[in-house]
Amino acid sequence: MKRNLFIVVFIFFASVVFYKFGRRYEVPTPHDSSNHNKISKNTEHQHKEKAPPKAEATPLNKQTQENHPKENSKETKAKITQKTPISLTPVNLSQYKGELKELMEIKNDVLAAIPKKEDLSKLNEKTAHVGLSPQMIKAGQELGRFKSYTLRYPDQSEVQKEAQSFYEQCASYNEYPNSIRSLCLYNRVVLAKNKGESFDTSSYPEQIKKVVHRKGM
Repeated sequence: MKRNLFIVVFIFFASVVFYKFGRRYEVPTPHDSSNHNKISKNTEHQHKEKAPPKAEATPLNKQTQENHPKENSKETKAKITQKTPISLTPVNLSQYKGELKELMEIKNDVLAAIPKKEDLSKLNEKTAHVGLSPQMIKAGQELGRFKSYTLRYPDQSEVQKEAQSFYEQCASYNEYPNSIRSLCLYNRVVLAKNKGESFDTSSYPEQIKKVVHRKGM
């Protein structure tokens, strides 16, 4: 009996000693590990919040736009729509040879002779009439020279192309008197007809097509 009591007391004290000193050497359970991970993550999160924010990098194309502001849209549109009829500008004859050079020389004379509407508006009412204006008479003569030369070389492709381009530009140029524009359009139709072709005049105003209609073309 005493022996059994001794064994019970021994087991009791042994369990107490194990409970007091044995827990410090326990391997953490999965539950304890998860708590430890949560604590570590919270610590890292707090560290990240305390870290100073990094400077945001500005894209290179954005810097370029700031350094070079966009051009005003109205100014850009004006530059695009503003066109100078190159074919109606006197040219440097040194870049041409042969028949084409001679044609370009005549063309320069034509461009120098054709008056603009503004020029005619400065004349008095009597001399401004198409039949009496010296400027219009001179322009008609030079246009006649140009036409004769183009008809002289019907097989010269460069001559014909230059003549076609000039007549089309002349007929479309609003600064020229309508009578000059109408004559240029008629000459363009003649060039096409001589080659067995047709030229579409539908895009030109009726007042510019008056010579073409008068000739039944």
